[in-house]
Amino acid sequence: EGNQSFIPILSCVLWRLFVCSFHSPLSVFSAIDILYCMHPPLHIKQHPHCSSQIQALLDCHSQNPLLKFTGICNDAKTHLDLCFKSEKLLKLAANKTKVAREKAAFLSIKASKQREKDEKA
Repeated sequence: EGNQSFIPILSCVLWRLFVCSFHSPLSVFSAIDILYCMHPPLHIKQHPHCSSQIQALLDCHSQNPLLKFTGICNDAKTHLDLCFKSEKLLKLAANKTKVAREKAAFLSIKASKQREKDEKA
């Protein structure tokens, strides 16, 4: 009974070995590959703030083709995840200020139209 709970974990590890080992950093990933490889495609142009962390993880994976599945690159991956998180927070903050500006502009236009409507009535 205890061995049955281990089977899905083993199949996931084998799937990751099979799928993730065939892709270079510049190849096209499908949704299944991203789901099982646990990080988005590592294109430095898409993530300029995290270029050094991406390169460190790619170097670790290329230097340790088999040991990367045992967790030898986990430190580099953790640093990359933290960088992606900070990059996402920067994008969210920029988007929040953009939305606030657009909302203020919309409300001012709406108010001016309401004033024009009230003046006509």
